[in-house]
Amino acid sequence: MKIKLSRIEWEKVGKRAGWLSSSSTQSFNRNAQMLSRFETLELGPTPAGEDCSQVGYSNNIELNNIEIVTFKNQCMRLFPNIPNDARYTKVRNEHEFGTYYELGIKFNEENEEAVNYAYNVESHIPESWDETAKSELTQKGYFKLLEQNKLERSPKSINPNGLT
Repeated sequence: MKIKLSRIEWEKVGKRAGWLSSSSTQSFNRNAQMLSRFETLELGPTPAGEDCSQVGYSNNIELNNIEIVTFKNQCMRLFPNIPNDARYTKVRNEHEFGTYYELGIKFNEENEEAVNYAYNVESHIPESWDETAKSELTQKGYFKLLEQNKLERSPKSINPNGLT
């Protein structure tokens, strides 16, 4: 059985049970308001023209994590001076064959500097890895893992019953 409660009803339960004081409720409401001002733009897992890991392959998670960290580092080099109300973040996406992640940029919609920064990054996403990123990817064994990914016949989750 499911019981649905509004936020106000849940807060009343919390106060009666001693979980919430009126000051913690006010703090909760302030934090919720602040979070609602933030928007996230998804930038992708890699620069626009580069190959990326594919959902469902055996080494997808490892590749995807390497891609996002390296792409974040490259964006931070290309777009320095990140405003206080903007930050890079890992964005989770669900796909019929599994979960994948992309690099995102979260920013406060009420801060003009943060808005301008985020949209500038989104509109100038690099086409390819820079030399520093390529070096970082090579050190992490990324290109070898990506090649292994390409050698697999098909993603494992495409064939969940083990049939060929």
